[in-house]
Amino acid sequence: MNLVYKCKKCRSARIEIDNTYKYHDIYTCRDCNHLGYFKIEECCRKAYRIVTIQHYNNELRALYFQCLNCFGAEKTKALNSKGFAEQIRGEFNQYRFEEWKAERQKEGNEIYEGIKNFNYKNSDYYRYQLYLLSIEWKEKRKLILERDKDTCQFCRAQPAVEVHHLHYNNLFNEPLEDLRSVCLDCHRLIHHKSRGSVNP
Repeated sequence: MNLVYKCKKCRSARIEIDNTYKYHDIYTCRDCNHLGYFKIEECCRKAYRIVTIQHYNNELRALYFQCLNCFGAEKTKALNSKGFAEQIRGEFNQYRFEEWKAERQKEGNEIYEGIKNFNYKNSDYYRYQLYLLSIEWKEKRKLILERDKDTCQFCRAQPAVEVHHLHYNNLFNEPLEDLRSVCLDCHRLIHHKSRGSVNP
């Protein structure tokens, strides 16, 4: 467990770290089961930084730390020339620096897509969407529409084409009294006004 990191979803510090990637730490939260990631603080896991000098066309120069393992660097602020001039150990490698940026970005994008997919497929929303496609829900939906004579139970004027949950306390195992037939307009209005319990 890493005490520095906190879950981005629930802010818990009870997380397990997977450090198999080169530039990122992956974590699993023990409290909410959220999967997430952080960019590691240094340029790579085996950072070995030296002071380098970069020359520009107009004869200006700047000093930067650059890693000899990955060639990563923090270029937002140059080092103080007076304080670091005697520590210069080589030229700044711009080509390898650009390669490092692209590689780190690619790894981050791949991790992001994988984690997004994992969290979606482990979410209540995904489980609910699958439930709405199930035979069990389709049969229950048919019973509700028949019970309500295909009439919206909110406006009592339009044909009902959807079934609304009055609340989600019994989701996936709803008694029929938790459900009402609704028209499209009323269903949109209900969810716009309130995400909680609504009774006709």
